[in-house]
Amino acid sequence: MNPEKYYDRIEHYLSGNMSEEERTQFDQDSRQNPELQQALDLFQFSQEAIEVEIENDLRSQMKEWQAEDSTSKASPLKVVSLRRRILSIAAAACVLLLLGTVALNHSNNHYTNEALALALYSSPDLSTNRSGSPTATEAYNAAATAFRNGDFSLAISQLSNISDPSNDALYLLGHSYLRNREASKAADLFRQLSQSPDSRINEKGEWHLVLALLELGQDSSERDELLAKIQADPGHSFHAQATQLQDSLNSIWRKFTR
Repeated sequence: MNPEKYYDRIEHYLSGNMSEEERTQFDQDSRQNPELQQALDLFQFSQEAIEVEIENDLRSQMKEWQAEDSTSKASPLKVVSLRRRILSIAAAACVLLLLGTVALNHSNNHYTNEALALALYSSPDLSTNRSGSPTATEAYNAAATAFRNGDFSLAISQLSNISDPSNDALYLLGHSYLRNREASKAADLFRQLSQSPDSRINEKGEWHLVLALLELGQDSSERDELLAKIQADPGHSFHAQATQLQDSLNSIWRKFTR
């Protein structure tokens, strides 16, 4: 993201120099353009920080002057001192703006829902297959090959042709949907697997349901409750990953993402 390209327009917006039509267009653009909205948030945060710093500095300076002879006239030294302070505050504001940009980029690269889901995702073990019939086994093996080759659409097609898919086939199909950026369909399958009486399957289903719901990019009580359940069970196969995800969700860097 390069927020500087929006700053002239944002400054006109915040200073009230836009016409009513331009302000309406800006509001609409900021709702539709996450990058513009992030730049606006960062600009406002920087402006507020500058105002607070100036206010605190002037208050401190006034107290110092009141402690001096109240009848003396302001000396040139005081004026120079104030100018220097304002210049130093302006320099600090530039540094703050730069740090804010770096923080925003770091957050969007590592702490968005999609970035967290990708970082904690691992490909399934394709060596295990209990698909039943020879036809189902053939379809599964073809899908596994397609998955390894990154052809997730082909893997979905092969697995969808199995009339009575095993849990292994459904698990691979869920992964194929997830990698094919069809998180909603992946969530449906992992939700089904999470209800399996086989702990080997249901724990995988639970964890990957969390990742699918996370990738959907919306707040979800189902995701939060399931994540808490996994985190509360030290014996769960994905307990460590759940703890890592919860720490990331609670991180201050999440405040810079949208």
